[in-house]
Amino acid sequence: MAAVRGDVRALQFAPEEFRCDPGFVLAATEVHFSALQFAADALRRDAPLVLRAVSHDCWALRHAAEDLRRDRDFALSVVERHGRALQFLSEDLRADLRIVQIAFGQNSTSLQFAGRQAVLSTLAGRGWALRYVSDAMKRDPEVVCMATHQDIWAFQYADEDLRGDAEFVLELVRRHGQALRYAADDLRADREVVLAAITSDALARQFAAPELWADREFVRETIIRHGTPLSFAAVPLRHDREVVLAAVRRDVWELEFAGEELWYDRDFVDGVISTHSHALKFAPESVRGHRDFVIAAVAKHGAAMAYMTEDLWRDREVVLFAVQQDGRLLQHAAPGLRGDREVVLTAVEQNGWALRHASEALRAQRELVLDAV
Repeated sequence: MAAVRGDVRALQFAPEEFRCDPGFVLAATEVHFSALQFAADALRRDAPLVLRAVSHDCWALRHAAEDLRRDRDFALSVVERHGRALQFLSEDLRADLRIVQIAFGQNSTSLQFAGRQAVLSTLAGRGWALRYVSDAMKRDPEVVCMATHQDIWAFQYADEDLRGDAEFVLELVRRHGQALRYAADDLRADREVVLAAITSDALARQFAAPELWADREFVRETIIRHGTPLSFAAVPLRHDREVVLAAVRRDVWELEFAGEELWYDRDFVDGVISTHSHALKFAPESVRGHRDFVIAAVAKHGAAMAYMTEDLWRDREVVLFAVQQDGRLLQHAAPGLRGDREVVLTAVEQNGWALRHASEALRAQRELVLDAV
């Protein structure tokens, strides 16, 4: 035994009686798993002895008799204890679904040693397990499709070449848009691939390459067809009148991301104000405080007055004009103007409910109350 401890290969030169001695062989396998290869053939096919040797190191199974490594009952026993021992079983047992599933349950990494059909069956219910299959399986389109069908995030474990295969990725994102996240960088910058992904799942847009958001036609198309928020567009495109209008037609809140200089474009402003009464809310303060601009906006939508600056609420002419459009806007006027009889009367004549916003003194006037009624 001293010689074996020095070099386990010494066992091959030991007398037959030692190589046939179960206790001696087991002690040798504790020194190094490979000692089993020098044991007598009878011991190498002795299931209980091999199981004990494997309990120290599953690599000992590599040196068990071939017929034992083809024995299904033995295989079931060994993978229950050591999943990775699957790699040393016969090819047909590595394709046995029950054996593979037991091995996988004991040690997930054992899946890399399983046969193809057993891998496909396992991935059908556990797509995430793609991370544990062999490199060859990660290059197999059918295997990857099976995994991603069950769990789209499994695509991150596919082989790099497959994630860069334009044809494969295009078909995949047509079914699972968010698979774009793990596609190769050049494919995340490919208009056809990205548009297919976004068509399948609008959330896939977050995985498109930054340079696509600087592509004017791409951005317009995704806004018009898929409602992509303007916030995704590169900064220069947020100053593009047509791009911004396309976004605003879908949602006025997109004005929050519009370039400030667009508010000084009369045609742009007329377009958004006439369509959206709350558009002025997103204008810069210099615009919301511009007297002529606000009057023009209120002429299109009285509600626009709600967003003008405080200074204009003290401007009698502006307030008078506003309440002519909608008497209820009196509620936003400065206190002094809510006590101005002409302003209040104009508001009340337009909408009787405006009286509730008049000063207490004016609400006590019988004539005004009658006008409101």
